[in-house]
Amino acid sequence: MPKKKYGLFILELILAIIITIICSLIGMSNLLWESNQLYPAATDAMGHMTKVVYMSEQILQGHLPSWFPYWYNGATTTQYYVPLSYYLMIPIYWATNNIMLTFKIFSAGAIAIGGLGVWTFSYRKIGRWCGLIGILAFSLQPILLQSSYREGVIAQGPIYAIMPWLLLVVLSLAKKPTKAKYIGTTLLTTLMILSHAMHAFMVCLTIIFALLFFVLLKKVRIRDFLLAMSCIAFSGIVTAFWSLVGATQLE
Repeated sequence: MPKKKYGLFILELILAIIITIICSLIGMSNLLWESNQLYPAATDAMGHMTKVVYMSEQILQGHLPSWFPYWYNGATTTQYYVPLSYYLMIPIYWATNNIMLTFKIFSAGAIAIGGLGVWTFSYRKIGRWCGLIGILAFSLQPILLQSSYREGVIAQGPIYAIMPWLLLVVLSLAKKPTKAKYIGTTLLTTLMILSHAMHAFMVCLTIIFALLFFVLLKKVRIRDFLLAMSCIAFSGIVTAFWSLVGATQLE
C-alpha cells in the first residue's frame, strides 16, 4: 500500500473508531447515566441478567451449571437464548461485579463491534469514507437499539456484532476461496447459532439468496456457492452438542 493511501487508511480507521464509540454512547443515552446500583429494567433483561449472576456464582464454586432448559428458556430446541451471550457476559460481570454495568458494556460493545464490521465491509467492498456513514446507519438503527435496551434481547447482541463480519467473509469466500476464509465462515456461523439460533437462520438464509443471485449473474461459480453453503451446514453439525441435548433431553 502506497504511503499516502496508508495514511488515509489510518485516518479513516481512527475516525471509524471514534464515530463507533460516539454512536454506541448515543444509542444507550437513556441508560448511560442511570445509576449502576439499579437492575436493568428492559423487558427480558431481568430474567437473563439474573441467570448471568447465577451461572457466574456456580462457575466460581467450580460447578458447571446445568443448562436447566425449563427456567426462563423454554425447550432447548426452540429457545432463543442459547449459551453464548451468557458466557460472554460472565467475565464482564467478574471484572465489574455489577450487573447494570455488565449489561451496559455488553450491549454497547456488541453494537460497536458490529459498527466497525460495517465500516470494514464498506471499505473493502464499496470504497473509502462511505463506511463512516454506514456506522451511523447501523449503530443508531432503531430496531437494534430497541431490541438491546428496551426489550433486553441479550442473545441478539453477538448477532449484531458478528453479522457484518460474516457477510464480508462469506462474500470473500465465494469470490476467492481459501482455507482461512472457510474456517472463518464456519466459526462465525457457529458463534451466531450459539447466540440466537432463529436469527442466525434468517441471516444465513438471506446470505444464501444473495449469493444465489450472484450465481445467476455469473459473478460467483456454482462450486464456490456450494462451498460457502457447506460452511453453514458444517456449523449446524458443530453446534449439535447443544441442539441434540434438547432433542434427546439427555442434559
